[in-house]
Amino acid sequence: MVEEGSEPAALKPLPLPLEEKVDGGNVADLRRCLGDIAEIDLDCGMRRVKQPERYVRYQRQYADKFEGSFNQLRELLANGKTEAAGLAHSLKGASAQLGVVGIEKETALLQTAIKNEADVGALAGMLKQSEEGCAIIWASINRLGACATL
Repeated sequence: MVEEGSEPAALKPLPLPLEEKVDGGNVADLRRCLGDIAEIDLDCGMRRVKQPERYVRYQRQYADKFEGSFNQLRELLANGKTEAAGLAHSLKGASAQLGVVGIEKETALLQTAIKNEADVGALAGMLKQSEEGCAIIWASINRLGACATL
């Protein structure tokens, strides 16, 4: 039982190991690469993943798997909304796990619109806006490999 006025242990922010190594660098390098991007909640992602090295690896895998997803969504919307909703859901979930809140929010809106059977033209407009808004996020994730000591 949680005492009144205290947070359950699962909700308390975990301290970040600022000196822990990340691919030859440290968390400060990771913060330098991603910390200025409002659409990426680094603390949230690292609380979920727990290990900075794993966080970097998962971010790279995430970008490899999902960066082309907006093109896929566009194709799926032309052929069947059910499959498009599934891809939007997968992208939303992966984004949430890594703290990529910008893409998570955009794809949540898109997924809801698909489920509510929005007009295909309206969906295409949402998709274009989401894709443009997420370009900086993908660029930031992709620059992880170019950061000084990462």
